[in-house]
Amino acid sequence: MSPTPDRKPSFPSGLIDTTAASDSIVKLSVKATGEPKPAISWMKDGKVLSQGGKYEIFEDHGSAHLEIYESEVSDSGTYKCTASNSTGTVSTTCSVTVRDTRAKAEISEEVLKRELIHEEISSTVRESSQISVSEVQSVRRTGLDITEVSAFGSEAPAFLLQPRSQNVNEGQSVRFTCEIAGEPSPEPVSPG
Repeated sequence: MSPTPDRKPSFPSGLIDTTAASDSIVKLSVKATGEPKPAISWMKDGKVLSQGGKYEIFEDHGSAHLEIYESEVSDSGTYKCTASNSTGTVSTTCSVTVRDTRAKAEISEEVLKRELIHEEISSTVRESSQISVSEVQSVRRTGLDITEVSAFGSEAPAFLLQPRSQNVNEGQSVRFTCEIAGEPSPEPVSPG
């Protein structure tokens, strides 16, 4: 029986570009041939990958496999499989894209202005000295409701504690105390 002639490694078909959802398992497989049997190595963006953690690297029936568990967007990049033996080296590459599947609710002020669906402004006068204004804005975009409510109030100034009469001699100092309320907050005014 004659020995098998040495053959340079080859990939009958190369790696295929892959797109996957985050938190899924990304599987890359390629058949490698050559004599003697080629040694297989994997790289991502020029950095050597090793077995363990989120990477499962194995060979099965002449095929080389790389599995990436719990994939993340950061796993996106260029992956390279290299087969080497005493007669040479050959490589194949592919692009892996991992998309974030978690829902994101991001609505910019510009979108709010363009997508305004409902706006309601109501004013209510409760008493002659009081007014209440509320403003409600609702926006619906891709199933997400956002409501913004602003309320403004107005209340005439009122004494909570009245100043009391006091008897003093001419030339003496006197202090009057009172408490006032209102919306917006009233400011005391002193004569002169």
